[in-house]
Amino acid sequence: MIDIAAIGERKFITTKKSNMDIEIFPYLTEKLQNLNINVTGCYEGNPIDLMKNHYLQHWCYESTNTAIVFFDDEDFIERGSITVYPNERFSHAWIVFTLKKQKYVLDLALDVLCKKELYDSLFEPKIEGYSSSLTTRDYLIQKLLNPPVEKHSKESMEFIKKLERFRGESSKNPSKEVHIFGSNCIYDPMYRGNVGYIGSFGNGKIKKLSAYFYDPRG
Repeated sequence: MIDIAAIGERKFITTKKSNMDIEIFPYLTEKLQNLNINVTGCYEGNPIDLMKNHYLQHWCYESTNTAIVFFDDEDFIERGSITVYPNERFSHAWIVFTLKKQKYVLDLALDVLCKKELYDSLFEPKIEGYSSSLTTRDYLIQKLLNPPVEKHSKESMEFIKKLERFRGESSKNPSKEVHIFGSNCIYDPMYRGNVGYIGSFGNGKIKKLSAYFYDPRG
């Protein structure tokens, strides 16, 4: 499924066609078909397509917090640090999911999809926190049901204006957009980031979701 190459001292994983692709990519496409992500008004689309174009680099927390809600209850986010360059670690987050009793990692920020044991051997992750799909989904549904009563921040309004220029409309309905500011606790359902959500749900499931990633640098 994957081809690993060391270029200089950096580690890379690139996907390639194999028998496994026939099964796993349709599985992920189905799981995430009702999720649309807009990255700072510059890029928009399905998370898998955004990942393949490297548009989710530097958005590991936002992308995992958002995408995990469409996975099975027992799937989860791992948060901690990984090694990409020798002797150099950086904070990161990725999704662990199970398909036919095999655990896989979907790393949307690094454009990585592989078996968990391979991911662990390659990037040597140090796990500091988790959040399950069920926990994060329930948290998001509660926020959508009971949005905080607050006005849009200056940064939010600037983002909405950028969306108007990008799409010719104002993020569908900004008055219904629920902003979630991730906490600084690595075990919380949503960790770090500033994301606006518009979604529909029922029976404890997210049916459709639009997510708007705000640039934390303003």
